[in-house]
Amino acid sequence: MDCRLCLVVAAAISLALIGGSQVELLVAALAFLRTVWCLPRTGSPTPSASPRKRGDGQPQQEPRVAPVHHQCGGDRHLPLAEGAAAVVEGYDRPKLPRVRGRDLRPMPASTKRPVSQMYVELIMAHAHAKQLPQALEVLTEMRQRSIQPNVACFTALISACDKGKHPEKALELFDTMQKEGVKPSVVTYNALISACSSEKMQGKALEKFAEMQERGLTPNVVTYTSLIRACGQSNHPERAWEVFDAMKEAGQTPNVITFSSLIQAAGCCQDPEKGLRIFAEMEWAGIAPSLFAYNNLKSCWKNQPRSRAVKAIRIMQDEGKPPSMSACSAVKMVCVLDPAPPQPATLWTPERLRVLKEMLQRGHKPDGVSYAAVIGECEKSSMPDDWLRLFQEMLDEGASPDITVFNCAFRCCEQVGDAEKASEVFEKMNEHQVAPDVDTYATLISVGGKGCSIAMDYFKEMQARGLAPPRHAYNNAIAACSHLKRKNGKNGVCIGLALDLFRIMKEAKVVPDAFTYNALLIACEMRVWPQRAEQLFREMEANGLEPDVHAYNRLMSCWSFSKKAEMAMPLLEEMQSRGVAPNATTYSTLVRVCEKAGDEAKMREFKEMEAKCAR
Repeated sequence: MDCRLCLVVAAAISLALIGGSQVELLVAALAFLRTVWCLPRTGSPTPSASPRKRGDGQPQQEPRVAPVHHQCGGDRHLPLAEGAAAVVEGYDRPKLPRVRGRDLRPMPASTKRPVSQMYVELIMAHAHAKQLPQALEVLTEMRQRSIQPNVACFTALISACDKGKHPEKALELFDTMQKEGVKPSVVTYNALISACSSEKMQGKALEKFAEMQERGLTPNVVTYTSLIRACGQSNHPERAWEVFDAMKEAGQTPNVITFSSLIQAAGCCQDPEKGLRIFAEMEWAGIAPSLFAYNNLKSCWKNQPRSRAVKAIRIMQDEGKPPSMSACSAVKMVCVLDPAPPQPATLWTPERLRVLKEMLQRGHKPDGVSYAAVIGECEKSSMPDDWLRLFQEMLDEGASPDITVFNCAFRCCEQVGDAEKASEVFEKMNEHQVAPDVDTYATLISVGGKGCSIAMDYFKEMQARGLAPPRHAYNNAIAACSHLKRKNGKNGVCIGLALDLFRIMKEAKVVPDAFTYNALLIACEMRVWPQRAEQLFREMEANGLEPDVHAYNRLMSCWSFSKKAEMAMPLLEEMQSRGVAPNATTYSTLVRVCEKAGDEAKMREFKEMEAKCAR
């Protein structure tokens, strides 16, 4: 009984005993009635449910339950007091278990959701983490708590089987849900067909596809895509095209995963031309190709003759539906050069060259033509040491080399990288009054490229002789600007001279190629001039040249050493979207960028990718 009621009753009894007046008794009765009237309105909390005292001087508050937080990703959840009792609406809640770190206690009425939905989220979290045993434990927990699994729970479990590559368990769960009277949905069938496709169970996938139609369920794009993937990975990949035709007849629009699965099926059929056509159809439909699509296209054409790819591209161009430049580049990148036609037996084989040497030792004197032929064979056979001896013997015998012999000699010097020997040969050339041509100077610039001043001297002399430098001469001169030898012995770069040569090259109507731009990007990288490197990179694209992995690496490296290192990160996605595969240098540069930014997670990820590429 309430203490106030007790006090009023005690006061009335006291007045009656001591003989109080009628007025006093009336006042006591009114107080009693007022107390009884107010008691049911205010409510009298029981001692068991009364809030605990916090301490002296602190107001008492009714305990509340913190809202349940759900996050995906295994054990990465907000820490909650395990086993704590939830008190809601004035009475104690029973203690409920936690599953994989998640609090399954009832929530306040304002944020309360069905418990089955919470279990579905747990199952999906385990599915994304590929933790099928833990997902099945959640189902066991539901049965222990007498919670009937619904279609969403079974669908999530089948999806977990799909991601964990356990199609037999998926089929078992599918049978269980039907025995328990749970009707599967389109999403359930999609997950089941996808699970069967991952382990080449094409027959079961087709069986479930027919079963869902018998139930009156309409297949969607996910259904057809999963079935195409199942056919593509089976022993009869050509059936994927039948499914694709049925998909279009049903009015379903394919997505990027559908096209990627079809390209993969074309590779299994050893029909790279069909894979290229599917890729072009995806582009013409306005669907941006994914990295998976590019990889499947390159797998179709890997180690195929380059002439086959060129022929397929030309046919598609004649039909008016050519593939994009990025698709053509991705295909040509993985093709191999056509085998060279058989050549007649070489006149100067190493064995015959040995015989010629013996003839020279015996006193026989071949003419200049014979020497020229031997030196040419030395160049082709990568035998520069033999050339050095033969060329000296030719000069000692008094033979007169012509421009062809001298140019051949310069190319041999280029092979061994002997700039001093090339300079000696050039002096001999002047002594014999043989006029150098553009090939002579282009080779000399290449040989002297390790020293910028030597290369520039040859370039100026070529211009002084009135010879118009060809493109490879400009390229060699620009590349030489990145090999400047400073007085302290360290390497430097003369980027201003490189850009001047580039300007003169364009003024002379000499069209730059990919080598030109790569040489300029190297110079910008050494000078750490990212803005100019970005301009040159985009100019190369505007001129119809496809940047390769080396060009992307140079630009990334240039940004990584600058104050805006984060500008290198978007280039990775750009190069992958164009079908350019990153290499170990790419990931090494990105590791440096993440280290600057303090992103340790990304840094570890790129280090792992770098190690994979290095293997």
